[in-house]
Amino acid sequence: MASRLILFLALLLSTGLLRADENADQQFNKLLDRIWDWNMEQYPEWATTQGKSVGLERWPDNSEAAIRARDAQTVTFLEELKAIDEASLSPSLRLDHRLLVGDYERDIAGQRFPGELLVLSQLGGAHEGITQL
Repeated sequence: MASRLILFLALLLSTGLLRADENADQQFNKLLDRIWDWNMEQYPEWATTQGKSVGLERWPDNSEAAIRARDAQTVTFLEELKAIDEASLSPSLRLDHRLLVGDYERDIAGQRFPGELLVLSQLGGAHEGITQL
């Protein structure tokens, strides 16, 4: 999750560069905006760390239904990313597109091993989340 968000921030910073095909670039940038907004909505504690004041009254929904819905949305975002013709993107966005597709493919492959079932691990646990805000 964190690596995807860091990558996404890097993608947003690079969108102001030269554009080869405005339509494909615009389509990709609109999708990036939707992904950003979705992440802000789904992870309000992360949005807070980014300086956003959305969802301050709630924690993320970690019910099984919400987790499955997020998994499904990840698949949908990947399908939308793959529907954008990479060759039509400007050179800088082409790399961003390729990196984001790879990140989503890894996320989807990792859905076989549900991390939400690991309350504690050698890398941390639920007890650390609140302290990082």
